[in-house]
Amino acid sequence: MKRNILNTLTNIKTYKHITILLLSCVYIIGCSEDSAKTDNQTQSEHECSTEADCSNRTDGLTKCDLVKFVCIAPQGEVRECMNDSACSARTDGKTKCNLAEYKCVSLGTPEPECINDNACSARQDGKTHCDKSTQKCVLPEIVQPYCGDSNIDSGEECDSENLNQKRCIDFDGFVDGILTCDSSCQFNTNECYECTDNTHCAGNAEKTVCDNHICIVPKSDTCGNGELDDGEDCDGELFKDDKALCSDWSEEYNKGNVSCNHCVIEYNNCSLCLTFREDEIHDYALEWWDENEDGCITQTEAELVTEISANSFSNNNSIQSLEDLNQFPNLDYIAKSAFKGCTSLVNIDLPNIKQIGDEVFSGCINITSVNMPNISSIGAYAFNNDTKLETIEAPNVSSIGDYAFNGCSELLNANFPHVTKIGLYTFKDCIKLSSVNLPILTIIEHGSFTGCTKLSNVNIPEAIIINPNAFENCATIQSFKFPNAVSLGEKAFYGNSNLESIEIPKVAKIEKSAFENDSTLASINLPNTKEIHSYAFKNCSHLKTAEFPMVIEIRNDVFDSCTELTSISLQSVDDISLREQTFNNFASQNCTLTLHDNKRNGGTSSPLVEEDGVTWGGLQWKEINYVE
Repeated sequence: MKRNILNTLTNIKTYKHITILLLSCVYIIGCSEDSAKTDNQTQSEHECSTEADCSNRTDGLTKCDLVKFVCIAPQGEVRECMNDSACSARTDGKTKCNLAEYKCVSLGTPEPECINDNACSARQDGKTHCDKSTQKCVLPEIVQPYCGDSNIDSGEECDSENLNQKRCIDFDGFVDGILTCDSSCQFNTNECYECTDNTHCAGNAEKTVCDNHICIVPKSDTCGNGELDDGEDCDGELFKDDKALCSDWSEEYNKGNVSCNHCVIEYNNCSLCLTFREDEIHDYALEWWDENEDGCITQTEAELVTEISANSFSNNNSIQSLEDLNQFPNLDYIAKSAFKGCTSLVNIDLPNIKQIGDEVFSGCINITSVNMPNISSIGAYAFNNDTKLETIEAPNVSSIGDYAFNGCSELLNANFPHVTKIGLYTFKDCIKLSSVNLPILTIIEHGSFTGCTKLSNVNIPEAIIINPNAFENCATIQSFKFPNAVSLGEKAFYGNSNLESIEIPKVAKIEKSAFENDSTLASINLPNTKEIHSYAFKNCSHLKTAEFPMVIEIRNDVFDSCTELTSISLQSVDDISLREQTFNNFASQNCTLTLHDNKRNGGTSSPLVEEDGVTWGGLQWKEINYVE
């Protein structure tokens, strides 16, 4: 057990990273020169002297350290940062401190509106309560209840230190002791006393002696004689049938030996330990999560675990299953590269996980399926080059990082109904991906679906921005509909060799090579487009009609090698800016051109049709028609 540092931090219960603990010492507990103040300091120099002095703070430091007289974070809370300076040296772009979660985040991450009710209490709009699930101030009646909010909600017996005014004596069979509330907001009577003296046992026909707060059968005349007499399970060091293991006497325990008290079996030294399928996970658990170092992970210890550290099992080729991790109910985060290169993993089923960091399962080349029903965030390169991954179930994920599924050549579908953000090249080269459903995504990032050669069904109706290379070389898709898109990046649909139609009615500018090499595209109608950049429709060899009623600028080689284009409509009433090479390598003499009436010879907007009635933009056309 790596305890040389942890043993000095006796008040800290959860410790996944030694480095984070040291940061916690600097930023939370305040291990600075100020903590070396002597007993001669005056009370006025102390930050606090009671809990009340810290209770109203909004930075989370709500407990008073009565040794150093400074406000600190509640016991067990580990923080990555307390201000931006703690994140400034990071190279992963997370250079800003989120003061709600005390974690480093990327610039542009929205600031939380609140972390507790104090931040909302002075509002005049009635939103005086903090909804901790959204970190926003809300009206009191719409605060979403949860276990841990100190309020007793439906299905809860208690919540944190709120015991609903109950005590041990309110429960049958107990006369005293300490009643607590467990992590699921249910009462825990494990520390309640059955008795404090023999009078509490007087009504029991047999167990009339109080021993260690439990009523027991009184010691018989023969108990203590070193022999097993009638009615005795043990006597001193002797046990019935020589059974001294806890598991010999009760199925509730699997570790330890029983003891003998008044010739009655006692289980004080017994434990119920978690069992593990994977030796590597068992060894890791004992090294990092065995609080009392007894070689046993109890359920209480398991409930303290919240994350798996970075690189914990990286390149471990022995682990075949992560089922063991489901025994830790509060384990919801897996840090960077934790299982990177674990080539024996096949199926991932982690219902409790809410977030995985970068490269967590990258290079796990034998994973075929992933089930994470509660995950909200998938880091960059998380499943990069997992070449056998076929299915992923993550219905609640909202954010997917750069290259997360890059090279997942067997992935069939991408169905993420709640995703609001995807990164660069997220699904690049998923060559069997056929269907995409991202109904609320608004920004399609660079190269998101580049090389998805089997993609045939795309549902992203809310997309506003389609960045460069977004659907480059998606050779199977036949049609696209983006009714809300206003921006289309360079090579966005480059090389879509089976694309026949596309609807992008709001796009104002077509960037360079946007539809280049889309050899089956037959017609294009862009009612609000004003700019068309170079090579936009180059090599669209089956394009027959092109309508651009608002276009005022056309750059070089836009229709290069569009050999079947027979009709172009440019109906703008304004001047149209052309380049010298706008119609390079295009047979205008075979094409009918439609212009606004004010571009007739002698009209008011340029360029004007020349006197012969068929020359415009320096080229002769088959025919020129006009609209008003």
